[in-house]
Parts: sequence; C-alpha cells; structure tokens
Amino acid sequence: MIKRYKNRSIVTAQVIEELIEMAKKFKEATDRGEHLGLNTDELAFSDTLANNEESVRELGEKR
Repeated sequence: MIKRYKNRSIVTAQVIEELIEMAKKFKEATDRGEHLGLNTDELAFSDTLANNEESVRELGEKR
C-alpha cells in the first residue's frame, strides 16, 4: 500500500480507507484471541497450524 502511494497509484483517501480496514481486521483478530482465551502468540501459532496443515504433518510429532 505504501509503495503504491509513493508511486502515486493511489490517493491519500484510499490509503486512509485501507488503513481503516487493516485496523478492523487487527481488532477482529484480537477479539477472536480473547474469545478463545489465547494471547497474541498463541493465536498466531494456532492460526499457523490451521493454515499450514501439510507443513505440520511433514514436521512430524518430534517437532
């Protein structure tokens, strides 16, 4: 987003809109972690496991 702004491919208003959307997503993620009783690191770990199931299988139980 910043690179597009510097290259003048988007205007300031668009940057602000995108930043607002990013802030909403961060808030949703935080709320989700609180709802699950997880801190930020635990939520990130959980999401990584859920989104990279094949990688987890390749690592095996020892890791």
